[in-house]
Amino acid sequence: MNRTVAELIRGRRAVLTVASRSMLPLLREGDELLLGPQTASDLALGQIVAFLANDQLWIHRVVEIDRPKAALTTRGDLSSLRDLPIPFIAVIGVALARRRPGRPWKRLDRGLYRAYGALQAHLGPTLAPGIPWLRQAFGRAGTLPLARVLRSVR
Repeated sequence: MNRTVAELIRGRRAVLTVASRSMLPLLREGDELLLGPQTASDLALGQIVAFLANDQLWIHRVVEIDRPKAALTTRGDLSSLRDLPIPFIAVIGVALARRRPGRPWKRLDRGLYRAYGALQAHLGPTLAPGIPWLRQAFGRAGTLPLARVLRSVR
């Protein structure tokens, strides 16, 4: 973990192995997560961010942004409870892609996964069926219905 934190603080990308089930169904234990550096001005609802709290690195989804207070609230996808608000400065990275063992990388910052993130931020654990449900309801990434979904949750 220390190397991951150091790389992100230096403004570099880093790969981390997921060690918790708090972000199920999107992130499973053993998945690799590609993290990129993040600035406070780029934070958006639905993003998966890496932040430091209580001397630990956490990976959770942004569910609320309070720009006047320079703070955000996160939550694990599997939980209905929100985390305590954290200052923007605690955020050291954002999830760009994930890879399951033996599989290719999947981008998390665009298309279907971006829509899933935005919906997850608003609906919470009621979206537990995950990506297959989204694909069935709205079609493949980049289609007009998906664009409408993204606009409607902003």
